[in-house]
Amino acid sequence: MKKFMNDIEDIVSNILEGLALAYPDIVRLIPNSYVITRKEFKNPNKVSIISGCGTGHEPAPNSYVGEGMLDAGVVGEVFTSPTPDQILKAIENVPTKNGVLLVLYNYTGDRINFRMALQAAQQLGVKIDFVVISDDIATEEISEDKMIKRGLAGGVLVTKIIGAKAEQNASLEELKEIGVRANKNTATIGIAANGTTIPTAGFKGFELDDFTVEYGVGAHGERGVRQEPIQTADVHVQEIMPKLIAKLDLKKGDKVALLVNGLGGTPQSEFFIVARKAILMLNDEGIILEKAFVGNYFTSIDMPGFSISLMKLDDEMAKLMQQRANTIGLKVV
Repeated sequence: MKKFMNDIEDIVSNILEGLALAYPDIVRLIPNSYVITRKEFKNPNKVSIISGCGTGHEPAPNSYVGEGMLDAGVVGEVFTSPTPDQILKAIENVPTKNGVLLVLYNYTGDRINFRMALQAAQQLGVKIDFVVISDDIATEEISEDKMIKRGLAGGVLVTKIIGAKAEQNASLEELKEIGVRANKNTATIGIAANGTTIPTAGFKGFELDDFTVEYGVGAHGERGVRQEPIQTADVHVQEIMPKLIAKLDLKKGDKVALLVNGLGGTPQSEFFIVARKAILMLNDEGIILEKAFVGNYFTSIDMPGFSISLMKLDDEMAKLMQQRANTIGLKVV
């Protein structure tokens, strides 16, 4: 394994220290923690938005701390949920006057740990609620169990919607409602050319030959729902896009946001090839592309591959998607 890092025990703290040192105008690192918050809270009356997940999904979540998105981000060790104590520390370091909304991804550890932190915050008198990201639709091909629908890159779009509405001083109840609505109207499918190298393990979670891809991968290097032969970019997009469109029941004249996301080990140039075909297919269906994001937004360390996310936008969500955001990982001007 070849990685540009120091001691494996220091990987998370080194990442967070580097982030805070590089962007002191936007974020700060809470001492002795795995918590990143905004540098300053210019509107202490707004509901605070916190999201978290394991390390390895950079730029998520901490690079989305800033105007128009998160008030704080919290991480765990590599591909491991933040601990309840770390999540509670994030809650304690944001304004709580009008409440806190937690945005978490649908994995067992995250659900357990965030719920424990939520209960602890409630005991401290904090008004708090949560939204669970579950945009993965590939798993629906093998099971009807909604609990296995993983949270993937579409969570970035959901966070954008929630964060934008929070800037309008929406109530906790209003933010919960629009978060649930945004998640329900978001669908993602990912595809990978190989597994991811987990630094703490020193080897890939799985390996594929040069002629095979993994369809329906998750965000932690886990296998997808099946393997299939590698095809041209257009052929893979032609497989994925109709499923996303059908899942969201998109019709001519509907508005969408598109996220073409890298999984960590694929060059940016290939994302634009994927985006090209996805946008042409939307145009062919008469579906209106309101906003597109192309790049690494929710990765799986160094996994070569991509995911495509679509979010169906109503009029309110379309305006929120275009609203200003100024974070390290996502900017809308």
